Amino acid sequence: MEATILNSRFEKVAIIDRFKSFIWTDRYQENGDFELYLTLDMDGVFPYLVNDYYLQNDDSVHMMIIQGMLLETNATDGPTIKVIGYSLESLLKRRIIWDNTTLGGNFQDGIEKLINDAIIAPSKSERKISNFIFKKSTDSRITALTIDAKYEQHENLYEAINSLCVEKQIGFKVTLNENKQFEFELYKGVDRSYAQQLTPYVVFSPSFENLNNTSYLDSKEDYANVALTVGEDGDTQTLSGNPLKITKEVTRDGETQEQLSGMHRCEIYVDAGSITSEDEDHKMSDAERLKVVAQKGKEALAEKPHTISMDGDVDPHTMFVYGRDFKMGDVVQIENDYGIKGTSTVSEFIMSQDSSGETSYPTFTDFVSADDNRIPVGS
Repeated sequence: MEATILNSRFEKVAIIDRFKSFIWTDRYQENGDFELYLTLDMDGVFPYLVNDYYLQNDDSVHMMIIQGMLLETNATDGPTIKVIGYSLESLLKRRIIWDNTTLGGNFQDGIEKLINDAIIAPSKSERKISNFIFKKSTDSRITALTIDAKYEQHENLYEAINSLCVEKQIGFKVTLNENKQFEFELYKGVDRSYAQQLTPYVVFSPSFENLNNTSYLDSKEDYANVALTVGEDGDTQTLSGNPLKITKEVTRDGETQEQLSGMHRCEIYVDAGSITSEDEDHKMSDAERLKVVAQKGKEALAEKPHTISMDGDVDPHTMFVYGRDFKMGDVVQIENDYGIKGTSTVSEFIMSQDSSGETSYPTFTDFVSADDNRIPVGS
């Protein structure tokens, strides 16, 4: 791996091609990060390891922001530098939702409003990032989505967008375009599994010698499929003076009545007390308020999934190459040493290099088994 350091004007100021170790991670629905270890004498890059400078890696479309540097010395190894940072998506963490905001209608338009209000065209000019733009997706899998949500003024922008994208099973990214603009985009990966015939297959399997040391996880430790979501009706008061509650039971999409009953029913409580009919700019109807309360429940359920994932080591130089043959969010075909096979989404990709060589570690989530041999509900 090789990294280029850019200054605050996006000018290339140094190249890092010698290091003790380098770990670079891209993610589908979260910001990525990097961790870099160097010795003080490596190519004289120390003066350029400055907070808020940028790092580029030719093997990734993402750009990282340097966020910390630690210089340590010891008698055995001499001076060592540890540098850490996060990808451009982390810029969203620097903003909160400034005013109470209600979203309804088209999903992408709702995300754009959140970003416009916080970064692109905020009412308070100091909050504006001048080179930040929103790139509209034309993918029908995104443009057809809808939203009904309400956010309080103190909520973090990154957390709100992350929750919405996880619930809708789409990704988001911020990249630097050719005009030196931070370009936010919603996206969904390409299906490269055996389930389709439009794109070339991408298959990871020990039999192809491109997936080794696999780890398979099937966990319902934090799983929930029913959310009792409760909000307050700000208009109507009881005789005791307390607001009446509006309650919405939200269930996980795609589950049968049998899966939502008996011992298979896993409940959580979601406090949506901030959602009232009153707002500075908009008075919600009962139907609108119920939709917003339900959205809070859906987001909470999305954070408590039945987790089925697989990861392993891949050779970064043979057969299927990240960024060329498959990208973040793509659906690929996978199989491990024990014959567990199916389709899965590339949700994370770690590139690592040290004195022992270069290795890549993809993480595959949302696994769908080709031969589901799990015991069915009710057996």
